[in-house]
Amino acid sequence: LLDILPAGARLNLEIKNDNNLYPGIEKKILNMLNAYGPPLKERIIISSFDYAALQRVRALDAGLKIGVLQRRYNLRQLLDIAACSLHMSKERITRRHILQAHENNLKVFVYTVNQPAEAANLKAMGADGIFTDYPDIRF
Repeated sequence: LLDILPAGARLNLEIKNDNNLYPGIEKKILNMLNAYGPPLKERIIISSFDYAALQRVRALDAGLKIGVLQRRYNLRQLLDIAACSLHMSKERITRRHILQAHENNLKVFVYTVNQPAEAANLKAMGADGIFTDYPDIRF
């Protein structure tokens, strides 16, 4: 994927590590990203529900962009890891979450949004972007 990522495109690379740990996955990912160099790394956000995995990423690379997937909103967690964004489900995100995140210079991305009306509603609430199964949905 990294070989064919279009110029200027951004990528959310999610570490799916909730119930089955992949020892050393964070270092392997960072080694791969480092091989591509800064222009690519600047377009990547590493995200996960596994906060410990994100802590390991942060310990390995202080400058990498981190997006925290949260089931329950926790601003302190976002700030403690120096996240760049909050990622939350469309069912759980609220206008208050979005406003508070923005007040702390965090972007807000909402998943999984597969209806144009949902995307429009989230945009009106102030969300910065969506994750969707249908890339033709415009935000």
